Amino acid sequence: MRRLLIAVVLLAACATPKKGEGPKATAGPNATLNSQNVQVVEVDRAAQDFQVEANAIKEEQKGGQVDWDDVAGRMKDVTKKHPRYALAWYNLGVAYEQLGQAAEAEEAYRKALASNDKLREAQENLAALAVKRGEAGEAVQLLSELVNRDPGAASARVALASHHLAKEEHEDAKRLAEEALAYQPTNLGAYCVLSQIAVREKDYLRARLIVAQGLKLDAEAACLHHILGLVSLAEKETAPALLSLERAIGKDPSLVEARFRIAQISMSYKDFKKAIANYAAVAQLDPKNVAARINLGVALKGSGQFGPAEEAYKAAIAAADTGGAPEAHYNLGVLYLRNLNRLDDAKAEFKRYLQLADGNNDKVFQMIEEIDQMKAAAEEEKKMMEEAARQEEIEKRAAEEEAKRKAEEEAIERKVKEAEEKRAAEEPTDPTPPIDAKKDGAEPKDPGPGKTAPKKPKSAKPQKEPSDPAPPPAKDFE
Repeated sequence: MRRLLIAVVLLAACATPKKGEGPKATAGPNATLNSQNVQVVEVDRAAQDFQVEANAIKEEQKGGQVDWDDVAGRMKDVTKKHPRYALAWYNLGVAYEQLGQAAEAEEAYRKALASNDKLREAQENLAALAVKRGEAGEAVQLLSELVNRDPGAASARVALASHHLAKEEHEDAKRLAEEALAYQPTNLGAYCVLSQIAVREKDYLRARLIVAQGLKLDAEAACLHHILGLVSLAEKETAPALLSLERAIGKDPSLVEARFRIAQISMSYKDFKKAIANYAAVAQLDPKNVAARINLGVALKGSGQFGPAEEAYKAAIAAADTGGAPEAHYNLGVLYLRNLNRLDDAKAEFKRYLQLADGNNDKVFQMIEEIDQMKAAAEEEKKMMEEAARQEEIEKRAAEEEAKRKAEEEAIERKVKEAEEKRAAEEPTDPTPPIDAKKDGAEPKDPGPGKTAPKKPKSAKPQKEPSDPAPPPAKDFE
């Protein structure tokens, strides 16, 4: 559906009256007006005031950027002057929607329909708002009413066709899209729906032919380049697929599937930066997309960002419905086991995975067993470390005691030596001269190598020293 209808506004402001309204006229000062003429004059005045504001908006758009606050203000002025002018209410709704004021936009669209129930764009936009609120049933009802009432409501048919396509109801989707083209041959949305059906039915040649027809209308149509990317992927032409998909999101960044495919291709080439950017964009565009958040975690882990990877897995678990997200628990367990060394957390995540999955995964059981072994080994290592630390402490204390004993012994020896030196220093010097070796008949000193020792003089034979004379015999004293 096309909801940004400033261009439609400008056309509508210049439109001729519908059949049965009569020609537009102006009232002269003396004219007598019947009720029909009064209505025509009021319509003319409303159209003139509307055209003034539309021209101002068109002039401002030359810069390429629409000031939606200004658009809303101008359309409010017109609705105050002409509360029954449907186009002003419709475009006020467009402005509110662009400003994110959904409730105000819905009220404006309903007032537009109350003034002109033929304004199909207002009902189409109401249906789109219902889809955004998650009320698909209301949207389908609004679109079905419009299609039944207005055979020319091509955009409504395309919207219904997209609804049936999402439910895999290809025949209904194809019929509505073809009807839309019959009423409006330039409707790009119909070409997009038909080409998507061809891709899902694996009729890639037909898909290319439909895309070629659509690109004649708009060579930059994002949905058609998206389809080309999907066809290239199916035909295993990765490089052309990537180019087409990137061209598609360049024109329409909100294409969730195109971004998801780009991220997948990037992961296959280990281009984690591009994969992270696109998975993050998908998660933002579609907060309930669990697969995108899990894959975002895988990409973050691959780039070494373990903390953000953990957060991505947890976000996937939070976004999951009552069925849970077993793959998120599995990947979180692997992250805790292999990268963060949080064994208890890893075991808890693996157990949760087994509860949510089929409960029969040998690899997970092996990792749980590995965790138990690692914990046992860690406990044993802890005990060994504690014993080693205790032994080291004992040896340290023994070494300290030995060092202390040696220090005491050395201190005692030092004190004894100091005492002896002090006593020696205090004793008087011996006045006796040194003995002359020659005089005392001492052996001469060795003259050293190469010198001859002096010969000892030959001495005469030793003579017997005279013995003391015998004492005279004792005389008897009388």
